[in-house]
Amino acid sequence: MTFSNRLYEVFVVLGNPSNDPAWAEPTWQQLAAAIDPLTHSTWGSAAVRSTQLANKPGSPNQRGISFGRIGWNKNGHRKWVHQNGHIDEGRKFCSAEMWSPSWMNCQSEKRYPDSYFSMFNEKSVTQNAAFNPTFLLAVAQDLDPELLKQSRSCAMRIADILAALLRVRCHRKWAVGRDETTGRWVNNINDLTISGLFRAGRRHNQPVTTTLLDGVWEAF
Repeated sequence: MTFSNRLYEVFVVLGNPSNDPAWAEPTWQQLAAAIDPLTHSTWGSAAVRSTQLANKPGSPNQRGISFGRIGWNKNGHRKWVHQNGHIDEGRKFCSAEMWSPSWMNCQSEKRYPDSYFSMFNEKSVTQNAAFNPTFLLAVAQDLDPELLKQSRSCAMRIADILAALLRVRCHRKWAVGRDETTGRWVNNINDLTISGLFRAGRRHNQPVTTTLLDGVWEAF
């Protein structure tokens, strides 16, 4: 993708693992309402992608769930959000991300999104999570000033909903380096909750402070 110099304000929230899951209906309704003002791009509609697993019939193994296209609307939310208060029987939530405009639109236009969020279920990799979820919100800094102001209020609302143990922000480009072998951009914002956000080591065996994170961050 081009526009590699586009600057973003990136907010990271590490939630309280004792709270109801962010992907369960009651909590998600609050999060979606907070995020919604940031999803109305002038060059395409927002969409969600989610990674979840389901029990495979007759087998102890799990397989990925195919949701098809997930729009940013009530019908789209119903596809992937867990409706049964906590965790739907037989389904394991791993992660979700929203691109505004959609990932497909960004690919076809060769542009980075106006806004983006991802959330990762830390309990999908360890039951002894010191924080959960990891929530990242990124907003392009060349948007309307009023929208940028609203994005900061949105991040604060997300942190409140998730009873944040840590809430920090930074400014950075979407991608900050290239792989010497492939020439592709690496350390993209959309990769961070999976790889690149945290320093090496077991992050759930340490105090929940900025020392967990790679790079320079400040509280908001």
